[in-house]
Amino acid sequence: MLHVPYRGAAPAVTDVATGAVTMSFSSLAAALPLIQDGRLRAVAVTSRERMPQLPDAAPLAEAAVGLKDYELLNWFGLFAPAATPEPIVARLNEIVATGLRDKAISEKLEAQGIVPRVMTPAQYRAFVAEETEKFGKIVAQANIKVEN
Repeated sequence: MLHVPYRGAAPAVTDVATGAVTMSFSSLAAALPLIQDGRLRAVAVTSRERMPQLPDAAPLAEAAVGLKDYELLNWFGLFAPAATPEPIVARLNEIVATGLRDKAISEKLEAQGIVPRVMTPAQYRAFVAEETEKFGKIVAQANIKVEN
């Protein structure tokens, strides 16, 4: 495969739909409208579970033994300065969790391909640490270097 850099998911999925490129990994938010109108076909998802919006697209982890633990998420999170007092962190977490549990908000997020995952501050710190370790290994194995 030839890597073609894009300035965002929308132009990449448009080029797949027009045949300018043969495939793309994309956010569901960018690809879903083109999937729904039949201009794109979802081949697989990079989450461990099937996505409710694409029940027929299997996770890559099901595609091959070598991919059994594969997961690549496009995730968003809330961060605060390291010195933020724990009661403030807990209150911010409570506010965000309440919002994510709101049916109207979660439905709007899910329509865009975002599956809310409510976590405690400790669970979120562990998740960020796991993601950091995972991508650190990928960078090291691929010998990726910063270019100036």
